[in-house]
Amino acid sequence: MSGRVVAALGLAASVAIVAADLIRMSVLAGQHLEVLQLELDKVPPFSKAERAGVMRSRKSRIAAVTEQYVGPAPRPQIFDHYRKVFEAAGWQQCGHSIAQDKYCRGEYEAIVSLPSALGSGSYSITLQWNRLTWPVWLTASALIFVACWSIAVLTRRGPPVHRRSGPSSVQLRTQLTPGECVRRMETAGGHDIVFHPGRTIDDGTITFRLERRLGRLTSSVIAPHFHGALRADPATAGTIIVGAFGFHPAVRAGAVTVGVIVLLALGLTLHRGGWEDVEWMMLAIAVGIAGLILTRWTRRKDRREIATFLTVTLQAQPIDSGSNVAP
Repeated sequence: MSGRVVAALGLAASVAIVAADLIRMSVLAGQHLEVLQLELDKVPPFSKAERAGVMRSRKSRIAAVTEQYVGPAPRPQIFDHYRKVFEAAGWQQCGHSIAQDKYCRGEYEAIVSLPSALGSGSYSITLQWNRLTWPVWLTASALIFVACWSIAVLTRRGPPVHRRSGPSSVQLRTQLTPGECVRRMETAGGHDIVFHPGRTIDDGTITFRLERRLGRLTSSVIAPHFHGALRADPATAGTIIVGAFGFHPAVRAGAVTVGVIVLLALGLTLHRGGWEDVEWMMLAIAVGIAGLILTRWTRRKDRREIATFLTVTLQAQPIDSGSNVAP
């Protein structure tokens, strides 16, 4: 799979996730706005205070209703009045300052505010639903990173790469026999490349894998791997080397397993209505994609080093000018 295809999929996935979340959370914000209005209507005002106005606001992940009151009311008495009201309704105080008290209940917050700008005896009561949590910010940051990387790849200018038909991204020819190729890759020195022998197929084709030798603290799971095959060339009595860069075999099986688990967990969570758990799952997916892209970018030189190892160790040359030896 080419980098542009991966970039296109990453951009499409990022845009789809953001758009779906905006639509879903905007609908939820509208529903919570009505609930907040009903809750606020049940809150009795301070004695001798008169309602001066009502403000309603709704955005994606945020809904708030604010009522402003005017009238003679000392600051301590206002706080005492609403503390008794909210505690009797099952709210718990979760914040306090000179100008405001905050109460929490489930996903909702109630704020009793006495800003000096409203004048003496004036105050406001705000009930809000706010789902802009730190997992949401991290998820959004990861999705923005994926989208920016995808756009950079898709808009990158450069000479067109001519590929042969078929999945191979490397096609080389050498005068060495397949057995000699295996022996040289196993005993090659001076290169930071690890050779992993595969199996011999019935037609004599020998499979193998190549990867860079990594440090003790460096993971090689999502680093580029070369999956190759050695085929005897009857025309020259040598060998044709074909292969492609991809992921470690464990990543493929792991990706399928994780994908199935995530889909099952997501479906079960949506069925139960656990929207907060969905946010954590989205965070894990977004961070995982961003981490994969970042790791592949930091290991972008691995492909060229592996291709150089093949050409030098096996004394190989591209079959024709259309072969892409080091994408």
